[in-house]
Amino acid sequence: MTNDPLFADAVYPDPPDRLLRTDEIDDDFIDAVEEVGASLSARREGKKEEAATTGPEAGVPLLIRNAADIVPVPVSWLWPERLPIGKLVVLAGEPGQGKSRLSLSIAGIHSRGGIWPAWEGPAKQGETLIANFEDDPEDTSVPRLQAEGAVLSKIRFLDGVPDDKGPRAFDLSKDADRLAAHLELYPATRLLIVDPISACLGKTDSHKNAEVRGVLRPLSDLAKKYKVCVIAITHLNKSGAEMSKALHRVMGSIAFTAAARVVFAVARDESDPGAKRTLFVPVKNNIGNDRTGLSFTTEILTLPSGIKAPRIVWGDNPVTTTADEALTAEPPKGGRAAQEAMDFLRKILADGALPPKEVQEEAKGAGISPATLRRAKEELGVLSEKDGLVWTWRLP
Repeated sequence: MTNDPLFADAVYPDPPDRLLRTDEIDDDFIDAVEEVGASLSARREGKKEEAATTGPEAGVPLLIRNAADIVPVPVSWLWPERLPIGKLVVLAGEPGQGKSRLSLSIAGIHSRGGIWPAWEGPAKQGETLIANFEDDPEDTSVPRLQAEGAVLSKIRFLDGVPDDKGPRAFDLSKDADRLAAHLELYPATRLLIVDPISACLGKTDSHKNAEVRGVLRPLSDLAKKYKVCVIAITHLNKSGAEMSKALHRVMGSIAFTAAARVVFAVARDESDPGAKRTLFVPVKNNIGNDRTGLSFTTEILTLPSGIKAPRIVWGDNPVTTTADEALTAEPPKGGRAAQEAMDFLRKILADGALPPKEVQEEAKGAGISPATLRRAKEELGVLSEKDGLVWTWRLP
């Protein structure tokens, strides 16, 4: 018999007086053997359950901390009262409104230890990791950073993830550990820009709360552990009666705005003649005291290399327009088609002037009629200028 204590007190059936043939074994003996087997199986399961409840956490249903044992600490800020360190921030807006350019302006100020817009204090110099899934660093992001006066050595771009089959796209749902390793390697990183957040969700359904929360939780944990401000850029849903609140306009699951401690919206200021000014307004700010927004315009600089790139010009004073007001402004004359044409012009001319023929051909490919394009040009105040022998259109 075995020496295992599990079997020590097991009751076995009495063996027969002689070796029996198969056809002589009666049903009572078979039943007795099966009963012993069932009893031993039950004991094994009982031992497993006992082992699960006799470890270090035995008898502790929840992991808790007493409030008296928690040492209070103040919120740390990248940009005082606007961008908290160790938290997730969402930046939302329509295409072509300047979300990416604005994030690069923030990265530029942070990289050189400059002054925050509207004289809101000095920025502490630090490093930035940019995961931009739409713009090329060579011809778009780096020239724009140069126009912003950024210290380029303080900024890094995430190009992908090494894999057995070669580089692949970064996926938050399975690469959180790799991101943590990068932050370990570059501990001076205080800003992470993910543009757009939807591009690195892998197979996560961005409209399902549980799935989105499952991806954002590790990201929030990393932000807290490594003291990084994470700016997640996303788009807005189309407006409508059911979308009267700015908070509900953020694209995808409500989990995005629920997980973020601060949410900003970028929207064109329709009250500004020619819609030259863009608003940067808080939709939600759970930890900051400043509920006011800011404004900015864009100017085009010619870099020493000869490349033209846009630069954000921040307004000197806060604005009182709320996010709800900014995102529910009356649409321009002509309705949705005119709005789309205006957005098209803002985006295609954002990097500088272009010949009218090129703009018109691109507009035709986007399904915008010449008449609608002409009205949008007038509404925006797009300027027609002669550059040498060539006529161009440019934003005012």
